[in-house]
Amino acid sequence: MEKETVDSYIHQSKKLLFRTLNCCESQIIPFQNAHAMDSELLLKAITGLAGGLYNRGSTCGVVLGAALDLAMQADADLERWTPADEYAVLMQVSDYVKWFENKFEGCLCRDRTELDFQTIRGKVGLLIPQKARGCVKQSALSMKYLLTENLAGKPASKCPVYPHCATEVLRKVHGKTGIGDEGIEQLATVFDGGIGLSGGACGAVIGGLVALGFQHGYEHSKAEAFQMRDIFRTIPRKYARTANRFIDQFEAKYGSLECEGILQHKIQGFDDYVKQRDNCQPMIDWIAQRVAD
Repeated sequence: MEKETVDSYIHQSKKLLFRTLNCCESQIIPFQNAHAMDSELLLKAITGLAGGLYNRGSTCGVVLGAALDLAMQADADLERWTPADEYAVLMQVSDYVKWFENKFEGCLCRDRTELDFQTIRGKVGLLIPQKARGCVKQSALSMKYLLTENLAGKPASKCPVYPHCATEVLRKVHGKTGIGDEGIEQLATVFDGGIGLSGGACGAVIGGLVALGFQHGYEHSKAEAFQMRDIFRTIPRKYARTANRFIDQFEAKYGSLECEGILQHKIQGFDDYVKQRDNCQPMIDWIAQRVAD
């Protein structure tokens, strides 16, 4: 891809972030445009992934969007997914997260912005030039990484078949309610282990928020021309109500939104994650039932 073309998508990413404050969208929409992809349903599903899981300060929405971009790229190149393919993409996401952490000294939104997006003051604080420049830079450099780095997946001679956190939540909700999408369920494997085994935002919680997005998310195709006064109204009320209730209940029960905090264990690679993953099944079942209800 020529430099001028890459620059145009980077500019689009920055413009989206400033206009909507949805850092996850700032990665997905330009990436889809660059690769002639289109998924209105995915954009609806990610309604609540900005601001570190619906403004709770967990893993940055830029990182979540980039992880989905890597999964979309793999999906476009594959006739069907195998466990080895899932492993390869998970390792790509792991590499990306390490790059992001090294570049910006961490992935947690609350640590980097020092703002509480649950308050109007915190949201307005993002418009402070220093804060805004930081987020715009992250969005732009992330998009550059996605469009210019060699994203070939790492080969895997073998990979165990194991349940994926976000994917399993989505499939359980799909089975209980009939609401879901098999393609997006497959993409969600990249959230394993707190985003590419990084220990960040819990994949099962992400699955719950995405499932709520299928039903109550923001529908871009029905949106009117964006006005700056709409910046706090891009989350539909039904989504806001259900997502807040779900996250409040989850934090009260499990004490953290991050994989490491929930497990109280620092993940040491893929094999360690698979071993620890068995401890998550009751939580996954609880999330799926709560979200389906």
